[in-house]
Amino acid sequence: GRMSTLPNTAIGNETSLEDVIAFLAKNGIDKPTIWAQFDELDKVKLTSLIEKLDAIEAEVFDKVVHSCNKKSFESDKSGRKGKVFEDITQALMAGVRCFHSVQNVTTATNQLDLLVQLAPTSSIVPAFREWGAHFITECKFHDTHVTSTWIEKLQAILMTHGSRVGLLISRKGIATAGRGRNVIHLMQLLAVQNYFVLCLDLDDVRHCATNGGILQLLVNRFMEARLGARARSF
Repeated sequence: GRMSTLPNTAIGNETSLEDVIAFLAKNGIDKPTIWAQFDELDKVKLTSLIEKLDAIEAEVFDKVVHSCNKKSFESDKSGRKGKVFEDITQALMAGVRCFHSVQNVTTATNQLDLLVQLAPTSSIVPAFREWGAHFITECKFHDTHVTSTWIEKLQAILMTHGSRVGLLISRKGIATAGRGRNVIHLMQLLAVQNYFVLCLDLDDVRHCATNGGILQLLVNRFMEARLGARARSF
């Protein structure tokens, strides 16, 4: 594996927070270097999952080749894409060292809601100190942009599980016009109430597969959400 400058955590318990902070303080390490310790994204795996998704996406129904009808072909294709998208979501969560996906907390179709715990070491990243003990990551594989209904339902899941932050990973993200404005407005209203929904789309995922930086991206989205809330509350 990659050489880590942090104490070895492969054996025994996770390094205690005190150890890590002492180590970082002693070495006078700057933020990006600290964050690099937490960024364990498997870019090769993520890239291959995206390629798999693109390959399924490119499949076209041909009645000569496919023994089923077009409707069941599309349904099967959609199901397979959804499964790969779930794997992508798991890979993203596994890419941040202090995140531990615990379980799927929903039975809804076409979506996965992971309860993700933050390890104590996460408090090295100042933004994470406000996230609480756990957050929800929701993966929705639909061919539409984010809707206000999705945001409302995600907030209900957050409330049920005592979480403040919901990460919504969807194929298309928020529309730049029309309904997208309503979605952003709703997200800002929730942020004023201290519920933060952070949206990532497939373009963000592609960017991470090429460049890494999932941790930086999540922190940026969170800071944007907080700033948006602040702008609204004055």
